[in-house]
Amino acid sequence: MHALRPLPADLPNLRRHQARAEQSARRISLMRAIADGRLEPTRAFADEMYFCLGCLACMTACPAGVNYANCSSMPGRGRAKRRFLNSSGRNLIRSFTLRWLFMDLARLQLAGRGLRLYQQLGLQTFFRRSGFLKLLPKRLRELEAMTPLIQDEFSCTLISPVTRSKGPKKYRVAVLVGCAQDLIFSDVNRDTVEVWRATVCEVVTPPEQHCCGSLHAHNGEWELARQMARRNIDQFPPEQFDAIITNAGGCGSHLKHYAKLLAGDSARETGRRRGTGK
Repeated sequence: MHALRPLPADLPNLRRHQARAEQSARRISLMRAIADGRLEPTRAFADEMYFCLGCLACMTACPAGVNYANCSSMPGRGRAKRRFLNSSGRNLIRSFTLRWLFMDLARLQLAGRGLRLYQQLGLQTFFRRSGFLKLLPKRLRELEAMTPLIQDEFSCTLISPVTRSKGPKKYRVAVLVGCAQDLIFSDVNRDTVEVWRATVCEVVTPPEQHCCGSLHAHNGEWELARQMARRNIDQFPPEQFDAIITNAGGCGSHLKHYAKLLAGDSARETGRRRGTGK
């Protein structure tokens, strides 16, 4: 695996984006060197990996066809982050989000209801206008400014567990509602179900779903990521559906990597292979 600098035809406005392209190539070279044992993980490597959002936009522009998704989820990246970016505050946040909040979407919905109440009671507007937020640390102020608008209802109340097709059923599909997607864009999930219903599909949307595990995998929590993958394969047996639908791009991308994630898991060997193709 080697990264090549994108050609002008592959990446429009090359001069403006050249720095970004070189950053992606540099990260790939660093990961390859560490994987080959030619370099040891350092603080500089951890910082470089931290700057990557994992959006995978570089994959569509890469003339070498490098699978950056697999590279960015390599175990060494997660270990380097934990080792060199370690702090008590960071560990607390990781434990709260990865090991508690996103392990049960009922907890995430509970947090969403609290945030929705905060917004609907006018508290968010009050604190923003009062200047109180200026007393908070800069990072918290930035996070508060990015607070999304929580929907009035979540997917479990907007969508029936089984939505019958409008005409004769030709296909049976499942919908993964997503984590943040469910809190912020549950109406989009509902509209998606209606579209698939109109295309003579029976749509299955279990009310109690699980996180896909992408956050865990991207942060080096491999066992938790595998645990989430097993839960989803059990809830959405690929052999029972013609397709598995999700509006969340991160979820959809991660579902396609279940085969690699669960390699060697004989109990779900068939399911993971079939699920990757859907």
